[in-house]
Amino acid sequence: MFRTLKISILKHFRRSRNPEGHPSRASLFMRSVASITLAAFVYSFVLYETLLGVTALVQEQDKVLQMQNKMDSFVLPYHYGRIMGGAYSGSDKLIVYIQDLHCHPEVQKNISQIIGLFDNRYGVKRILVEGAPEGRVDTSILSSIPEETIRKKTLEGLMSKGLISGAEYYAVMSKKDKLYGLEKWDTYMKNLECMQGLIGMKSQNKAAIDKLEKGIETVSDRTLSRKVRKLSRFLMPKDQKRRGSEKRYLKLEELGHAVGEDIAEYPNLYRYVSMVQLNREINFRKLPSELHKYIREMQGTVPFGLYQALAAKLEEAEKEEEYYFGLSVLTREYCPGLAARYPNVNKFLEYIRLNYSVNPISLISEDDGFCERILARSSGRLADREMLFLAKMANVLRNMVELKMTPEEFERHVDYVVEATG
Repeated sequence: MFRTLKISILKHFRRSRNPEGHPSRASLFMRSVASITLAAFVYSFVLYETLLGVTALVQEQDKVLQMQNKMDSFVLPYHYGRIMGGAYSGSDKLIVYIQDLHCHPEVQKNISQIIGLFDNRYGVKRILVEGAPEGRVDTSILSSIPEETIRKKTLEGLMSKGLISGAEYYAVMSKKDKLYGLEKWDTYMKNLECMQGLIGMKSQNKAAIDKLEKGIETVSDRTLSRKVRKLSRFLMPKDQKRRGSEKRYLKLEELGHAVGEDIAEYPNLYRYVSMVQLNREINFRKLPSELHKYIREMQGTVPFGLYQALAAKLEEAEKEEEYYFGLSVLTREYCPGLAARYPNVNKFLEYIRLNYSVNPISLISEDDGFCERILARSSGRLADREMLFLAKMANVLRNMVELKMTPEEFERHVDYVVEATG
């Protein structure tokens, strides 16, 4: 068709000349039209597929690079801790703040592992620790223990007694002189003195709180309406095992809906309840075989380089979480249709995704806040509201004397007091 068109146009050109043999104006016009038409046909039938292929290849390479970057994003192993949040301040420096539970051997060992993970992957310039004066921390005494087995056993013994931190353990065991203190020493010593006073009175204060709570409980049993008392015991049981039960979490959304309190406004609680529901729905007997078929089918869709990078994560120690996270990312991008054929795998990957988006500390705070709102909205009598307020105040005092109150909890407590007394 293209060749026929070209020949017919050229024949027309030969006929389009004036008597003197020069091209006429009509002929020049037709030449222009013919050139444009010819260029259009050359692009349509010759160049279009080639250019489209090049464009698609570039786009696909960009897409693969984006997926690779997502898969290589840092994933903290769940048994070490959780990433709670972050903020960008305009600097090219990254500061990682690890929330510490002092004198807890398992937590300190996890902190050591987290520091090692960041150091091995990105190179940590400084490890900054609380409880030490500003400047470099001298660990030469512990580092001088010659035998590694003895040194490790000694350090683990000190850490189990709360005498050294996970950061100190890592600095000595890795033989990397990166440990620096943070404290302005005069201010630190004044705060330490204040803390020691609170700890010294802890048992006395705790006894007073126990007595106060027992008195409030006695009055509550006589004063609270049967409905509110039953609801309070279900929502906020003292037994931690009952509080963490599936039955309780799965009932929360229904109870909130009944009084107009939307659980979606409590994002960490909402995600956790979704995880509990998914955990109940997944058929773990079918999951391994589904996962095997799922991965084999995915191989035919995902670019080989990306699949190879994903598979390599299973061969590296402590990267199992990264593997499943990467599997979830690739599935959503390249083969979303697999979800319908493999429902258990789909739920499992959604569970993994949600698991990394739950902030454990915020979860506790949101759980308390959500339950308090349900109780407040369910309390029609003034006596019910006053007794709930007293019970809440006693719990706040307990957290204060036991030195367990977080800044977030204090802010939520202030809001609660303003609302309850307003």
